[in-house]
Amino acid sequence: MEQTGPMKHVTIANSNAFILSIWEWIVVAILFFGITGYVTWRWPQWERLEPGPNHRLNCWEEKKSDYWSFLRWARFARDRYPAYVLGDSVVWGQAAAHDQTISAMLNRRAGDEALFANMGVDGLHPIAMYGLLKYYGQDIRDKRVLLVYSSFWSGSAGGDLRGGWTDFFHKPLVPQFAGWLTGYNAPTEERLGVWLEHHLPTMGLTRHILSNYFDNKSVQQWMIDNPYKNPLARIDLTPPALLAKAQDTEMPWYEREEFAGKGARGGPKLVSSYESPASVSRQWEYFRKVIALLEAQDNKVFVLLLYNPYVLDHPSRRRLSGIMEAEVKPWLSEHQVPFFDVGYRVPSRCYVDQYSHMTPQGHAILTEALFEDERFRRWLDPVVTTAPAEAPASQDASGS
Repeated sequence: MEQTGPMKHVTIANSNAFILSIWEWIVVAILFFGITGYVTWRWPQWERLEPGPNHRLNCWEEKKSDYWSFLRWARFARDRYPAYVLGDSVVWGQAAAHDQTISAMLNRRAGDEALFANMGVDGLHPIAMYGLLKYYGQDIRDKRVLLVYSSFWSGSAGGDLRGGWTDFFHKPLVPQFAGWLTGYNAPTEERLGVWLEHHLPTMGLTRHILSNYFDNKSVQQWMIDNPYKNPLARIDLTPPALLAKAQDTEMPWYEREEFAGKGARGGPKLVSSYESPASVSRQWEYFRKVIALLEAQDNKVFVLLLYNPYVLDHPSRRRLSGIMEAEVKPWLSEHQVPFFDVGYRVPSRCYVDQYSHMTPQGHAILTEALFEDERFRRWLDPVVTTAPAEAPASQDASGS
């Protein structure tokens, strides 16, 4: 068959194509950022935060990563509390009700329920604390900050994130591209997503919404798991209920199964730790960065050196004492940061585990010890507006 004319090129439209011009993309971008910006701005007014006395963050279990709530709580407390207590679950109060935490006891002792705000976050090791303050703690300014140093985090290569520990807390808060963090194996796209979350307020709000309304899952995954439920109905704008109750029992550490009757002569099994000096500790390095960051924001820091000495075997106690006396305390003194070493002032029965979590009685004893310390009183005096209350008669502060 002969071709009688030139072949024609015919362009067939693709019905599946969705092509926008450059100007249409600009309009889409304006609409997207306008809507998300408006929602981010209005969300605190829609989901109101009205905490009562001794409030603590709802940062337990899957809600650990709700850093937007930390930012919001710090902003709320900015004009209402002159002092904060900042640290991990020891500050949060794992074995205590919300009105029996360290901050609550300090407030009761000072006679002012609006003196200290509880800024504790479960699992907040110093490396993560630095990231939390850097990206979400800009409103912590011109405050008295009682900063708890739980030396447990530096006691082993794993806790110090030097030993390839892959299942550590608060991965979004650690340096995303640090070569020394060998236990962090997130893919590059996830790390870039974390970077965006730190710099775009909308991303932090998105994590808050997923954490509190969708069981910390993506909307798509939640719909797969709940095919007959309406996702929009989940967002009822009700703030999470306060975790008022203790999340652990008050059983002393030496009566717990992992310790009881497993040591020498039938005594509790003791822990061996603190093999490395503070000079190689990443957690101690970042704790110093936390202090520098807080001071750069015009805060006055007081450090509480906290650990459970009773759970350590004798060589570990000796090593820890050497680290404290030769490295930690001299650095704090050199940089004019007042501190209080809890040491043996809180009795063994008031610790519930090796991580320094205390019972309410332990918090009461610690509070009395702090108020008896001249450096602590001198640090706190400028923001105390009422006379200190008498210690509750029912609390045993003997240290026995």
